[in-house]
Amino acid sequence: MALHYGGFLFGVLLIAFHGVSADDVIASGATPVIEQATCESRLEKVKSELQKVSQVSLIDLDPFDSSTSSANPQAPSPADAGVAHWPASRTKYVPPLVEFFHEGFAWLKSTDQQVAVAGAAGVFGLLNVVNGPHSFKIVLMVGLALLAAASAQYEAKLVWPGIATQQQLFVAAYAGLLTARMAYDSIQGAVTIVGFLFGLGISALLEPFFDTSIWSLNASVVWYSVWALVGILSFTCFQKYTLAFVMPTLGGFLLSSCLGYFIMVVFQQQPHSSQPPWMVIQGNCWLDFAGALVGGGAPAGIFGTLKTPGFDLASSIEPDRVLGRLLWFLFFYVGMKRQWNLGNRDQYQYMNKSMREPLV
Repeated sequence: MALHYGGFLFGVLLIAFHGVSADDVIASGATPVIEQATCESRLEKVKSELQKVSQVSLIDLDPFDSSTSSANPQAPSPADAGVAHWPASRTKYVPPLVEFFHEGFAWLKSTDQQVAVAGAAGVFGLLNVVNGPHSFKIVLMVGLALLAAASAQYEAKLVWPGIATQQQLFVAAYAGLLTARMAYDSIQGAVTIVGFLFGLGISALLEPFFDTSIWSLNASVVWYSVWALVGILSFTCFQKYTLAFVMPTLGGFLLSSCLGYFIMVVFQQQPHSSQPPWMVIQGNCWLDFAGALVGGGAPAGIFGTLKTPGFDLASSIEPDRVLGRLLWFLFFYVGMKRQWNLGNRDQYQYMNKSMREPLV
């Protein structure tokens, strides 16, 4: 392309400087008509060269780019070509986990099956409270399999836009089953990776209190490395005590939000005339009750907000949020005591029987 365009420019310069001199014109007796005809022929030649350059430029562009598909109708489409390719615009690629996160939240808020969502959250929370290690193992394998399946489907559809739905399901199922098998056979390695991410998550939560951006590079490396090591040790050597604390925390949160939503649904079914005046029903979905427990979002429940003018610590209190957090702590305490006692028994099997075995 560059050589062709350079040759074209060199030819234009030769045409411009290669003319008949005035003496030759006078000596030969050429008329202005002949000179005009010569200029017109040169102009036609320049136009033809420009047209050739424009055609070469279109051929050199990406035939899969949607912006040039109309200008170059001869370029094959990805589905017709059958060749894997990434989108011409890199902005079209969104990390699958980010997309799944936003789509999941949007679905939890908009779905009409809120009772089923809250029920599933309650069952999963009860499993975490009763038997945290088994719940953690199931969630780890199923979660990794679902992430792998969804990511494989997303990548396959992105690279091959013409892939059929049945083919997408086959790719997703194959990736999910393979990942689940790998996680089952190498559960210790998967738990180690989870511990590594857990330690980095703790360091991220502590970032507002320790501004590591102003630290030196060596200090930052040591800080994050120590927390990563703490996370790995927590989920390997001290796994039974870590799970006895983490899983009841998650289970109590899910159970409390589930009960809060079901209580709201029961009172919402009553006729409006029979509801007491102090009742203020708030919240539309289970996610509203889960957000209210962690301090985010609008209040959700049946009591509303109570004004406390004589109370110095707060001008108002949300009874639903207070009762929900108390219920959360109650479930956590019961589950933690049970799993801590089970962890002290020698016959209770955990995922890391021996750290001498290979992780993968």
